Parts: sequence; structure tokens; C-alpha cells
Amino acid sequence: MNESMPLISVVMPVFNGEKYLAEAINSILSQTFTDFEFIIVNDGSTDNSENVILSYSDKRIKYLKQDNSGVGAALRYGCSFVRGKYIARMDADDISFPTRFATQLKSLESHPDVVLVSTAVYYIDEAGVQLGRSFPFTNPKVIKDVLKFSGSPICHPAVLMRTESYMRTEGYCDLQPLEDYYLWLQLSKIGLLINLSTPYLYYRVLNTSVSRSISPDQYHFLRSFLQDRVAMGLAADCFVDEFKAIYCGYEKKKYLLDKKKLISVESVINTLLKTICLSESLIEKFICFVKNYMMFFKLLCLKKML
Repeated sequence: MNESMPLISVVMPVFNGEKYLAEAINSILSQTFTDFEFIIVNDGSTDNSENVILSYSDKRIKYLKQDNSGVGAALRYGCSFVRGKYIARMDADDISFPTRFATQLKSLESHPDVVLVSTAVYYIDEAGVQLGRSFPFTNPKVIKDVLKFSGSPICHPAVLMRTESYMRTEGYCDLQPLEDYYLWLQLSKIGLLINLSTPYLYYRVLNTSVSRSISPDQYHFLRSFLQDRVAMGLAADCFVDEFKAIYCGYEKKKYLLDKKKLISVESVINTLLKTICLSESLIEKFICFVKNYMMFFKLLCLKKML
């Protein structure tokens, strides 16, 4: 391994994540691709997270600490230390498959016009029990249009992106809870964003709640706000205070996620296709293909209405 200049810089923020932290760290250290540095940012944890991190002696780990400032600030801080050609994201309660980096790296290096690659995921609960899986949009044109007209089609903790492309953007900005979405909007102006149809991450759904405290309508308004500002070519410094004021003005509640909803129509189709003995690889490609073209025609109709 090249000690002075790793090929991949993994950035993982941690805030009071001791319960699942060792699983997350182990899944990174067990990657079949080993030429990486692992930047772990302790975002002011008050639990045993620091001791868990310090229990590892792997030289690839670079440990950083800051006062609690939120995930966006932690990611921005961590990314300021990256030395690799690529930046990989990871969350402290998820689990990466051993071949995740090797597969994503192959995809990026064989497609120079792609600046970011994410993957499908398996959803798991607090105990690690599998709840379902995602079938993401894989067509880069559809992904770009979904970003523009809808929400984020990118799973954040499963991302591998080019460092050079990241540095050409404003990076992670103080736009909680949409700091990742804003980054995807910027990156989509530089190159293509893609998803792999195969899962390479276990995405943990905690306490039956999604990681949000505002309603779907409020999320939609904030996304539209960012879309408009990006279209106008404004830098985040010009509107971050306005964004934060809108977000802070929302009444914060806990919006529950019904785990049964993860068993979607896609999963039903998945089960039916398995009865005719198709391989999982063919099934996921078929479902993603159908999703891509259904969304393509939906967005085409939407554009004609605008």
C-alpha cells in the first residue's frame, strides 16, 4: 500500500454511535481493496465512541475530533484532510460489503465521465435483521432529472466520488438536513452520477424513524429552494442563512417510518421473479431498468407541462 498517498480516503462522522460503531469500522478495515486511509470524525460524542475508535491500532485510521456541529460540518472537516484520488463515504451505524470499494473503484476508473457512484442497499433494523432492499435509478440522465425535479436518488453512505470533482464544488455546506443533496446538485453539473443495481451496503434503519424531523412537504420545499439557487448560480454563502432560518422555523416532530413500506411493489416483483428461477443479478437489473424508464417518461411528461 502507498502510505504517503492512498487511492481512497474514507470519511465517516460519528456522534454517539458506540452501539454499532465497531461493526462499521470492521466492515471498512475488512475491504478487499486495502489502499485507503480512514478518516473518522468524532462530532462531539458524549458516549463511549471515542474509546471504541481508539481501541483500533490500524495505521490507516486518522482520528479527528470537533465540538458537536452536525454531520455537514463533520464531513466538511473530514474532507479537508483527504489525500486520496477518491472519497468514500461511510456512516457509523451501517455495514459495507467487503468488495464495495473494489467494485465502485472499477466502475469509476472505467468511466472517466462519471464523478460519483453509489449503490443499492439492504435495509436492516437495530438487530441487523434484513427488512428489504432498494432498487435505485441507474441511468445517469434519469438520476440528474430526479435530482432536478424531485428528491435525492443517491444513497449518501454508499458513495464513492472523485476528490478532484468534490474540490471543484463548494463541498459540504451548513445546509442541514440537505447538505448531501446540495453536493449532488453541484456534482451533477460537473459529470455523471450513477448507482450500481447490486447492494454493497447494509443501511440501518434505527428506532423505526427516518433521519428527519420535518414533514415530506417541508423537505420538498427545502429541496426546491436549493434547486432554484443552484439554477441561479448562487453560492451557498448567499443563501445559507435564509435556508437555516426556514428550517429552524419548522416545527420539529418525529416522523415514523413504517417498516412494512420497505416491502414495496419492487420487492413483490422481486419475489415473483424468483419463482421463475431468475438469478438475483438479472432480477435487480430488470427492476432497475423498468424503474428508470417509468421515471424517464414521467419526467418527460412533467417537462412538457412546465
